[in-house]
Amino acid sequence: MGWALSYPFAAQQPCLIRLKSRSIKMARNSRKTLWPHTANDQLTPYLGTAGSIPIRSLWIGAIQMRKLSRTTGLLLSAAVWVFVTPAFAQDTMGSKMSAEQMTMTDAPALPPVRGYSEGEEILFVHTEVSDPKIAKILTDMMGGSPVLIVPALALAPPELLAPVYVFTNGMTGDGPMGPLGGQPDIFPFPPGDPNHTPLRSIILVTWKDPMAARVLKSAGELKSMIGSGAVTVEPAGVVVNMPFLKWPGGQR
Repeated sequence: MGWALSYPFAAQQPCLIRLKSRSIKMARNSRKTLWPHTANDQLTPYLGTAGSIPIRSLWIGAIQMRKLSRTTGLLLSAAVWVFVTPAFAQDTMGSKMSAEQMTMTDAPALPPVRGYSEGEEILFVHTEVSDPKIAKILTDMMGGSPVLIVPALALAPPELLAPVYVFTNGMTGDGPMGPLGGQPDIFPFPPGDPNHTPLRSIILVTWKDPMAARVLKSAGELKSMIGSGAVTVEPAGVVVNMPFLKWPGGQR
């Protein structure tokens, strides 16, 4: 039908676009509407020449039409103003962009790290840390994937932080090793908990008798060991950004 579409796809706010049609001849006895609705609230006909692109959730107004002839048909000269939300841009470009993104084989990937939360194994990543020495340790642990140094993280207010318990000794050989030579880290407050936050303040955990160490998988178990005097804890004054990838009951 020869429609011309002008739309600023980079715009982030709803905007008005104008669609101009060429002459459209319709049979004189046809009683069909110009844009019949479908069950999915799509409007037809479709726009574009490279493929069929449905218009969704459009508000159409001010359609001016004039009748040319009752014998040869109807000649419609239409000026249509359409209200379009940013979702329209996603509908029209989403397929192409998704295909391009899925074929990006050179995109960097963060290696996941294992830990424990609420008795279950989790996966997370280190992305930034406030301390240069810890940054090097974590970078080496992640096979050279750089953990960035952001000193300002140490200035984060307490309400934005949650603890992460990092063991300095007591590796039993049961499971992977943590960054400081002990077992994998323990995280309280996983995603879904009202106190969850990706910013973690490191609490160092040390077994008094490394030979008596066993793998702990929850903050509750650790609390029992602290109460019995089997381990000591000490704040390190270091903040790490540690987003979860997989946690009890969910994943990204």
